[in-house]
Amino acid sequence: ASVLNLAVDAVMARYPRDDSPPASGDMLFTALERKRRAARRLVSAAGEECEPPRLLFSSLHGRIAAALARDEGSARWPVTTSAEPFREAAAAQTANGGARPIRRIVVLSPDAPTALTDPPSPEDVYVIGGLCDYKRIANATLDRAEAFGVEAGRLPIEETLGTNLNVNILTVNQTCECLFRARLNGGDWGEALSAVLPRRKMEEVEETRRRRGEGR
Repeated sequence: ASVLNLAVDAVMARYPRDDSPPASGDMLFTALERKRRAARRLVSAAGEECEPPRLLFSSLHGRIAAALARDEGSARWPVTTSAEPFREAAAAQTANGGARPIRRIVVLSPDAPTALTDPPSPEDVYVIGGLCDYKRIANATLDRAEAFGVEAGRLPIEETLGTNLNVNILTVNQTCECLFRARLNGGDWGEALSAVLPRRKMEEVEETRRRRGEGR
């Protein structure tokens, strides 16, 4: 399987509150480590020829950048970091890495009118707003996509699970893993979502289906 291009737009970390620099650095480190563990599990299951996702942290500046500068270990993280916005950072990463040109940039947003239906493409870059996944901010990522003139798309949760239960907001790590799973399994979004959603959420989905008389 070809590589998957993921970008975490760290500017979103400044929306809800102004965290102290150490907390911001810890958030980045925790997010990266979880993505690395998930990628290793999936690559191991898919085989040796499968490449792990190419990770990019964009919009790193201000207090978050200062926190990383004080962390000597961050220089060894297997991820590209950039102070530039995701559009410019992704273009620079592609040019410097000798990868194929970017076909399109897709910002993941639960408010997007269009759901992803095809398997994630190695020619695209998928942008995930991060790293604050503890608070819902309506239209924040959709507005970000519109400001940069790029596409916005949402995970096909309602379309594949058959319910509009309160599971349309996933964490950064769950979203990354879902995209990677859908890339590896050829676009089976139902399988990818079922694998990353918490068990209690899937139990709620199944209970809602039973009440409505829906089958799988």
